[in-house]
Amino acid sequence: KKKSTECLTFSFSWHSASAIVTNSQQLQETSSMTFAPETPLKQSKPALSGSTKLTYGILFIGIAIGIGKIVGGYAAPELEPNLGGKVALVTGASRGIGKGYALGLAEEGASLFLTATTIASAERTCKEALEIGATSCRAFACNNENDGEIEKLYKSIEKELIKKEMRLDIVVNNAFNTGETCKYAGKKFWDENKGEYAGHLFDIMTKVGLRSHYVSSVFAMRLMTKLAPTGDADRGLIVFTSSFGGLNYFVDVAYGVGKAAVDRMASDMAIETAIENITVASLWPGWVDTEQVRWEIAQGENGTFGKLKPGAGTTGEGTFEYLSSTVGTPIQETVLFNGRTLAAFAKDNKKGQFSGKVLPTSDLAAHYDVLDEKNWRTPGAFTTRWLVLMLFPALQEESKLPMVLKYVPDIPLCPTWLTKVFAGSPRFM
Repeated sequence: KKKSTECLTFSFSWHSASAIVTNSQQLQETSSMTFAPETPLKQSKPALSGSTKLTYGILFIGIAIGIGKIVGGYAAPELEPNLGGKVALVTGASRGIGKGYALGLAEEGASLFLTATTIASAERTCKEALEIGATSCRAFACNNENDGEIEKLYKSIEKELIKKEMRLDIVVNNAFNTGETCKYAGKKFWDENKGEYAGHLFDIMTKVGLRSHYVSSVFAMRLMTKLAPTGDADRGLIVFTSSFGGLNYFVDVAYGVGKAAVDRMASDMAIETAIENITVASLWPGWVDTEQVRWEIAQGENGTFGKLKPGAGTTGEGTFEYLSSTVGTPIQETVLFNGRTLAAFAKDNKKGQFSGKVLPTSDLAAHYDVLDEKNWRTPGAFTTRWLVLMLFPALQEESKLPMVLKYVPDIPLCPTWLTKVFAGSPRFM
């Protein structure tokens, strides 16, 4: 590599030197020549056309807005006292992040509709939600692969809301099929699996968690616009659960494509829902302490994370070691931390400024000053607070966290926009 670099440097220097010599010779030849004096001509600058002026104007406004956002950031939150009187639907609420969302909304007094694959598992979450403050909670069994079942769910919700003279305020599209993730982790997309059709994995990763989110949002918009007053400044909130896999390669091709599509769907839907004053956003939970994650870690090299070798789901060595060493530590988010962050977002009268955006939980929690059940705010990856905790593990003790939260700033080591520039996709020429 050193030789090739030296060759490249030498080649560049040689070409540069040649150009300088040639230009010097031409200059000397020119200076030895004589020219007849000419009358100088005044050249008038061509007038800018109307379209050119408009283009420059738009460009200037765009730059000014960009600078304004960098300098001023987002508007300060304007939070309602709680979510009393608000109605929320959470899909996939039996465990994990979906359960965390339900409990976070419950703490703020929301009325809940929760779905799961079985009504019994949804009822268990409902029981917990009622114990911590939910105004009401009704459980549904819903197969999100089936459009008909999603439509039936919304019809049942509509009947109940009309009877109670209420409206649907919040829809959390969270359901996702994680059942067979471990089976395919570390494999290439063209690997054969006996008895499966070519698009089997793609359908697993996108039918529930992408297509189902789209179908649910169709019925959500119809119900929200039907029941919410037309002139209301905040007629509803629709969110999707996505992940960092939408930005860069993780686990497998189908997983990343599904998450990237969810993020794009939120962005495009927000354009169309803006006229209805309905906010749409994509949420990115971080490294979350869920039942599924703990089970996967316990499987060691046979689990999803254990199968992530360089070139097969991660960018380098030591991924499994890092993930397993941080389970249950302040580096990892709790499900309730995600739920409380969502609840704060839902309470914000200024949440429309985030419509169409990807919202990492750690960033959103910092904006709303959210703390988890241990009075801790999990830092985003690659921030100053995260780095301090990684370099000094002793500070991860629960008794020392208040000091870290107070004295160590949580500043991104790499700005989000820069992360996007160097992300895996899309790549332009």
